[in-house]
Amino acid sequence: MRKLIALSLLVLSACSPQSETSKGDVTVTLPPGTGPWQIWTYNGEPIEYETVEYFGTDDVRVIRYPVYISVTGQFIHKNGKPFTTVKNETVYWAQNGNFVSDRHNIIPRRIFSLHGEPLSNAEPLLLKEQLLEAKADMVNQL
Repeated sequence: MRKLIALSLLVLSACSPQSETSKGDVTVTLPPGTGPWQIWTYNGEPIEYETVEYFGTDDVRVIRYPVYISVTGQFIHKNGKPFTTVKNETVYWAQNGNFVSDRHNIIPRRIFSLHGEPLSNAEPLLLKEQLLEAKADMVNQL
């Protein structure tokens, strides 16, 4: 009977939902401050989130939103609203560079775009502030 109870507890714990993602296990290293910080490519181009919005009758438009990251490493709109996947998962930037959902699923980078095209997994990204600071440092060294 004890073995059955122990086995039942083991199965229940394995089937229980995972705890919500915390900053400690997925967040990329961020600069000091409260953010949000805009995400850019190394070439100084902002990445975007595209959505199709319906404005009535025959007015359908592709709307592009700049992508920011919060102090918790979550991808957000500038106003703090999180970007989500089609499965309603919020997306974080992991320390290893992956995009990870709050359910610990790896999310393809194509959730975002660059010049209207899906973002490549090979495209290096950084924070706008990091790029501007690096450029200023280069100018000061001249």
